[in-house]
Amino acid sequence: VLLAPLPPMTHAMAWSWLFGQLNIILLRAGLSALPATGWGVAGWVQIVWLLPLATAFSLIALDSVPHELTEAAHLLQPSTHALTKIILPLAAPLTKPSRER
Repeated sequence: VLLAPLPPMTHAMAWSWLFGQLNIILLRAGLSALPATGWGVAGWVQIVWLLPLATAFSLIALDSVPHELTEAAHLLQPSTHALTKIILPLAAPLTKPSRER
């Protein structure tokens, strides 16, 4: 949560430095180095940067479901089935109904 307001460039520099330090340790141990640049590292930085925001939105959506329905769903069904069939559809954003002509 504390890392959420940091810009993505800060995350990129921090992870690049960390991968560089890990590569020094791996090379001293006689192992192959990890890539410190490229698509994989860029994807990792983006995931780490957006993870707090995605978690916050998910918690807000799950909190919008009435707690009585959540408790009833957990009593009657296994937790995974209650989550996928009852809680997530209720937490999903509303969509416009399609107009049939």
